[in-house]
Amino acid sequence: MVEQASWSRKRDQIKPALIWKFTKPEVDHALERIERLKSLIQCALTEDVFTLFQAIHGDIVALGNQMERLHIRTERLQSHTDQDLQHRLAQWLGIPDPSTNYHAALQKRHPKTGLWLVNGIHFAGWKSSESSLMWLYGNAGCGKTVLSAAALQSIIQHRDSRPDTAVGYFYFDFNDAEKLWSGKAIRSILFQFAQQANHDLQNLKQMYQSCGNEQQQPAEDAIRSLLRDTTDRIGSKFVVLDALDECTDREDLLTFLRNLVDLKLTGLRVMATSRREKGIEERLTPMANYSIDIQSAVVDADIQTRFRWVYCQLESIRHCAKLRALQEALSSLPKTLDETYDRILQGLESRGQLRDAVTTLRWWCYSIRPLHMAEIVEVLAIEGGDDGGFFPEERLPDPADIMVVCSSLISCSAAADDDDDNYNEYGNDDDNDDRDGGDSSHPEGHIKQIRLAHFSVKEYLSNRCALHSDFQTPALVLRYPLVRYAAEHWWRHAQKVDEADARTMIDLASRLLSVEDGALLSWIRLYNLDALRRGLYLSLTSADVAPPLYYAASVGLLRVTENVLLHTTNVNAQGGRYGNALQAASYWGYEKVVQLLLDAGAEHDEWSG
Repeated sequence: MVEQASWSRKRDQIKPALIWKFTKPEVDHALERIERLKSLIQCALTEDVFTLFQAIHGDIVALGNQMERLHIRTERLQSHTDQDLQHRLAQWLGIPDPSTNYHAALQKRHPKTGLWLVNGIHFAGWKSSESSLMWLYGNAGCGKTVLSAAALQSIIQHRDSRPDTAVGYFYFDFNDAEKLWSGKAIRSILFQFAQQANHDLQNLKQMYQSCGNEQQQPAEDAIRSLLRDTTDRIGSKFVVLDALDECTDREDLLTFLRNLVDLKLTGLRVMATSRREKGIEERLTPMANYSIDIQSAVVDADIQTRFRWVYCQLESIRHCAKLRALQEALSSLPKTLDETYDRILQGLESRGQLRDAVTTLRWWCYSIRPLHMAEIVEVLAIEGGDDGGFFPEERLPDPADIMVVCSSLISCSAAADDDDDNYNEYGNDDDNDDRDGGDSSHPEGHIKQIRLAHFSVKEYLSNRCALHSDFQTPALVLRYPLVRYAAEHWWRHAQKVDEADARTMIDLASRLLSVEDGALLSWIRLYNLDALRRGLYLSLTSADVAPPLYYAASVGLLRVTENVLLHTTNVNAQGGRYGNALQAASYWGYEKVVQLLLDAGAEHDEWSG
C-alpha cells in the first residue's frame, strides 16, 4: 500500500515534465530564428570558401609564374650549355665557318640570278629524289659559287618547313687555308648534321669525351664512320659542296664522294660545283644523276658571258666621264679574263701604283687567312733590303685607298670576328644577325677584311711567271735571263722550304711537273736531268719526257712525290734514263722517297738496270 502510494507520487511528478510546453507561435518563431542563423552560417562559410579559393588560386598563379620563370631559366641554361658544347666541339674538330662564304655569295647575287636552276625540272627532280648527285660545272668566273648559294638558299627554306630535313654545306676557298682540305669539309658536314639532330650531337660529344676532351684528335676513319651513321639516321638530307677544284687533296675528296654515293642512303641528295677538269669529270660523271654545264645554251638567258669578266669591264668603264671616252673604252675591251687582268696591271703601272699592288697581292696569294685592311696598310709600310725596316709614315693615310691601289683584283667585306681562333657557330644560316655586328675595339665599328676578288685572280698571278711558256728557240730563252738558273736549281731551293711554306711549294712544284699545260716539257728543255751534258734541249717533244713521278723522285722531293702519286695510276710506269721512279730515287740515294714508292706498290723486281 505504501509502495503504491510512492509510485503514484513519482508519476505525478514526471507527468508535467513530459507535457510539451511550447505553443505553435513559439515553435514557428524558433524555427525562423534557426533558419536565419543557418543562412548566416552558410553565408559565412561561402565567404570563407571564396576567400580560401582566392588564396589558393593566387598561390596556383604564383606557382605557375615561378614554374614558367624556372622553365625559361632552364631553357636558357640548356641553350647556353648546348652552345658551349657546340663551341667546344667545333674548336676540337678545327672546322672553319662556311656560312661566311654562303652569305658573301648571296650578297653578290642578283635577285633573279639562278632562277633557271632552282625553278628548273632538273633541280626539282634532284631535290625530290630518294638519292642522287648533281654536278654543276663551268669555267672560272662563270658564277658557280653564286649559283650554289642560290640553290642552298632554296634548300634551307625547304628545310625550315620540314623538321626532319638536315642541310650540310662547305665552300672550298683559295682565300682561306682552312677551307682547302677534304677533311675539313667532312668534319664540317658532320658537325652541321649533328647540330640538327640532337641525338647525334650527343654521339659526337661521346667521341669528344673518348678523346680526352680535346686532348686527342679523332681518327679520320672514325669521323667518316660517324658521319655515315649520322647521315643514315636523318630522314631527308642535303649536302652542298662548292668549288671542288679548289680542294688541295681533291682525290681524297672525290673518293669520299664516291663512297658516300655508293652507300645509297635514302633521302641523301648531294650537289657539287667545280670547273670542268679532267680528273674531276672522270670521277663525277659516272656517279652524277644530273650534270649541268653552266655555260651551255640552256642557261644562256641567265649568263650570256662570264660574270667575272663582265664585272671587270664595268669597273673599267664606270670612270669614263665623257661619251667619247666611254665609246673608246667599249671598243677596246679585252676578250678574256687574263687580258683583262693584264690591262688592270698596266693601268696600275701607268699610275705608279704597281709596286704597292704587287706587294699586297703577294701577301694575299699566300696568306694563311684573309687579311684585314689595317694589316695591309702595315704591309705597305715595310721596306726590304739593307736599309729596310718598318716605316709608319709610309702607311696609307686612308686604309680604304687600298681598294684604289689594287682595283678590281680585290674585294672588301666585314669580317665576322677579329679573333682568328673564335668560332662562329653556323647552325642557323639565315638568322645570323651578328654577322656584320659592331666591334667596339675597332675604330670603324667592325673589321674590314680583304680578299682576292676571285679564284681566277690567284691563278692569273701564279701563272704570270710563265710556268707554261713554250721555250722553243734560244731567242725566247734570252728574254728570260733568270729562267736557266730557275730551271737548274729550283728543286734545291724547294728542299729547303720551311714547313710553314711547304703547301705553296708542293702546289707550285706539282704544277711544274704536270703534263697538261706543257710546264714539264718546258723545264726539261731548259734543264734535262737525264742528259750527260748541260745545255738547251729545245727540240724535245712530249714523247721524250718521262712520267711526272719519275722527275719528282729524281729530285728527292718527298712531299711533292706524295702529291704526284695521288694523280698517278701506274707507280711502275717506265721512262727516263734510270727506267722508272723507284730506280731514279735509288740511284740518287733518296731513301725516304724509295720507301714511299715501295709502300705505294713500286715493284723492285721490275728494275731494268
